[in-house]
Amino acid sequence: METGIIIISLVLVGSVFIPYYFLERNGRASRKQWQVAYHKAVKAHQLNIITEEAWEQNYIGIDDQLKKLLFIKSYDSVKTDTVIDLNNLSQCKVIEVRKYPRVKDKKTEILERVDLELSFHQEENKLFLNLYDNKINFSEDYEIRRAEKWKQIISNHIHNYQRGNRVA
Repeated sequence: METGIIIISLVLVGSVFIPYYFLERNGRASRKQWQVAYHKAVKAHQLNIITEEAWEQNYIGIDDQLKKLLFIKSYDSVKTDTVIDLNNLSQCKVIEVRKYPRVKDKKTEILERVDLELSFHQEENKLFLNLYDNKINFSEDYEIRRAEKWKQIISNHIHNYQRGNRVA
């Protein structure tokens, strides 16, 4: 009788901890892939990132000395990195795209995407850094707050550099 209880207890404990172990191992592997992509981009562009943030499939950071912004985005197994010279920026805006479908006679609000729109001094082109897209990731994690925070950080850097350039 006691061996039966021990076997059942081991099976129950194993059914809880074995999936947890595999999920944790996969999480560590993806974090390691992110670290490799991050270090590769930082080394390739010779950056010293001071202000940074990583979430979901995104990474953003600023090198105060070189005045550059690094943005890494991951789609499936492809990781793209973008380096932007903050001296060439004139403005940063948050772009929110929302949808308002009707569900059971109630109007609901769905956040479809959040982008940072970066405008350059001499160019008509604008660069969009996609921070959230509900087609890629369904879970929202304070995306608007994060976008506003980075808009403020980038805008402060833009204005500080412009003030410094006017004085010099």
